[in-house]
Amino acid sequence: MTRMITAVALALLASASAQSQQRGSDAPSGPLNVDEQIEQALGAAPPQVRQTASVRDFTGKTLREGTGTYTCFPAPEGLAGPMCMDAPFLAWMDASMSGKPATTSQIGISYMLAGDSLTGGASNIDPAALKPEPGNSWVVEGPHVMIIVPDDALLAGLPTTPVKDGPYVMWPGTPYAHIMIPVAERLPQRPASAR
Repeated sequence: MTRMITAVALALLASASAQSQQRGSDAPSGPLNVDEQIEQALGAAPPQVRQTASVRDFTGKTLREGTGTYTCFPAPEGLAGPMCMDAPFLAWMDASMSGKPATTSQIGISYMLAGDSLTGGASNIDPAALKPEPGNSWVVEGPHVMIIVPDDALLAGLPTTPVKDGPYVMWPGTPYAHIMIPVAERLPQRPASAR
């Protein structure tokens, strides 16, 4: 499993580096028009996926019909960044976003080659967290790939905290555990909110 993860990360590194150079310091302020949403969403994908992917917004509205197997989304406000998911990952994400058990019978892949927005990120331990707070291990990740697996036993042996030298498990010990594979430099981190 570790060899497969390393091979995927190496194959994506060149593409991710190019993507990271293209992204600005953060998303533009104000609402994006449809063309800007499509451009932002496709910024998460490698070139071969970008050409054929469908694009939807977070209400489910199709912004661009595609011919491929991936669906891309612009960045949700204040969380994460734009992402492109295959069908298994999309079904898994739909379940996790609605608080339902997220299971899969096959490997699923999501590209986030634009990384998180600088005002985004996610808790590495609490899938429901909406902002960095003391103790919730908030991570603003650079370009990365996410992988879901049908059996959590396949995650054994991977680190469960973000490390600088390889993949790690996000949301370990929850029904939403998945592999994070950083493929370029991690972004500046957001400080925890004062209470």
